[in-house]
Amino acid sequence: MLDWCQYVLSGLNVEIGKIDQLLDYPFLSKTILMPALLISLDRKIITPIEHRILSIAVEKLPFDAGDIRHLFPGRAASEVSRNIRSLREKEMILPESPKKRKYFISFRNNYLMRGVITQLGDNGFIPLSDRA
Repeated sequence: MLDWCQYVLSGLNVEIGKIDQLLDYPFLSKTILMPALLISLDRKIITPIEHRILSIAVEKLPFDAGDIRHLFPGRAASEVSRNIRSLREKEMILPESPKKRKYFISFRNNYLMRGVITQLGDNGFIPLSDRA
């Protein structure tokens, strides 16, 4: 009975360690989120400019139009707004609150979530038998 308890508790310890890693935002962004965005870019789910905007969204929480303005040199401010609106419509970014113009990245979009699932699996957070 003692061996069985030790076996179960060691498994729980491993899983809690994984949760601790995922709660460490620098680890999460570097190991899971940024590679997931690259997967979406490689699969042509997002455009190169969307990838750059979403990468900024991962790095800077929250972000606003001023944080991505440098991606549109020589273009009107409306170009920035159009890209933000497009990402909001695709549910790839969400506003901090309904009336605010600060945004967070969102992985509600099924296409972005696929990259996250792939990265979680590749990094040992999802057992092989549980992957779709």
